Amino acid sequence: MKLEVHGHACLKVVENGVGLIVDPWLIGSCYWRSWWHFPAVKVPVDQIVSGVRFIYPTHEHWDHLHYPSMRKFPRDVTVLVAKTPVPRLVDNARVLGFPNVVELPHGRPYRLAPGLEVTSYQLGPVNDTALVITNGRTTILDLNDCKMRGSPLRQIRRDHPKIDFLLMSHSNASGYPYCYTAEDPTEGSLRDRSDYIEEFCYIGEVLRPRYAIPFASNHCYLHKDTYEFNKYVNSPLDVQEKYAAYRIPASECVVMTSGDSWDENEGFKLGDQAELRDCEGTIERYRALHAEALEKTHVEEARATLSFSTFEGYFKRHIRQIPCLLRKLFPGIYVFEVPNDPQPYWVVDFGKAAVYRLESEPDVYHVKYQIPVALLKDCVRRNMWATFAPGKRYRGYIRRGALRYRFFFFVTIDLVSNGFFPLRNLLTSRALRVLFARRRELYLYLAVLSRLMFWGGADSRLKALYPRRLDKVRRTGTF
Repeated sequence: MKLEVHGHACLKVVENGVGLIVDPWLIGSCYWRSWWHFPAVKVPVDQIVSGVRFIYPTHEHWDHLHYPSMRKFPRDVTVLVAKTPVPRLVDNARVLGFPNVVELPHGRPYRLAPGLEVTSYQLGPVNDTALVITNGRTTILDLNDCKMRGSPLRQIRRDHPKIDFLLMSHSNASGYPYCYTAEDPTEGSLRDRSDYIEEFCYIGEVLRPRYAIPFASNHCYLHKDTYEFNKYVNSPLDVQEKYAAYRIPASECVVMTSGDSWDENEGFKLGDQAELRDCEGTIERYRALHAEALEKTHVEEARATLSFSTFEGYFKRHIRQIPCLLRKLFPGIYVFEVPNDPQPYWVVDFGKAAVYRLESEPDVYHVKYQIPVALLKDCVRRNMWATFAPGKRYRGYIRRGALRYRFFFFVTIDLVSNGFFPLRNLLTSRALRVLFARRRELYLYLAVLSRLMFWGGADSRLKALYPRRLDKVRRTGTF
């Protein structure tokens, strides 16, 4: 077996000439020119594509299912996707021209070739997934962005007690908290950089992999709207240092950047890490290199327009798909500023199931957003709200006690986008079988829902949604 890393979250595994590639973002940028590879992809794309017979996108976010990169592969490649309640991933693959699509049921092994087997594990409203790859001698867990804990994580450990490689994200992809200002400052600071490194070490303590690889956070921000966020990105070198300090038995953190590899015969082949050590200088060089593309985007976006009727129609449909009980429990009011409109405050009121616009800012609302019209247009016309948050090309303002409404907005966006709402979608035989296989995550949803329902104001207990429990694991042996 040979394992290769190509960029942000792209993993290539080759076993006896059979190539599997996971999350191929190989070229260009994503999230409206916000995200770029850091370090840049080193290996030519045609060389990466060579020998690939299977592609597995872990989920639909653009840094994992990147359409321009997918088009670089021959159409006879088989696309593997998680079997979700609604077959959106199948539809996406076929829109891209791949007729051979195989759905992987949760927790059920699938044989790719003699000696090469994969198992998909799904979690959450984004239909996020982890993938286990094994040849019987070496086992790789590509946990990626899939932040498992509790019963779902125990299932993986039970099914695969010996993990050789753990690949997992280690930095913040969401817009919270960096894109927000909160009326109550404590509501704008419930997550910090250290949380993500702690989560990485927590999973390492639970699974005890032979090698832990900081992964799926290897990007930088070059757009003028997001350039400031580079200072919040965790370097894999920081993760390696923290991981070593915890002295997790029989486990070593190894930093692999684009072009690095490992195989069973020769071990690791690691390249120069100079760009990681000169982060600021490297990002500045990348910004100069891509200045023309960035400027072209600025010019194109400045011409964008969006009619209120299109915005209104989209959100009325969205509200109708959310169960009435949830809207009553979370009657959020969201304001979008559209500066070129004579009535620039566009309001989405979940409680009243209404969408309207005003000449002046309303006195009562929960969250206010400032977002470029071009992005708002894409989100509305192409149903791209699931990618709105990681792009970070917006600014939000949270009124006192309204943090839970911010969480609710994005959870419902994911639930609607991925077919969990309207609830009738879950009453098909397919959906019921899928959800039964994923029943272990149900208690996690109930815990999150109860916290969002009953916690308000500046209650810092909301941070318990993201527990850092490595010490508890060591003390009690449970997780």
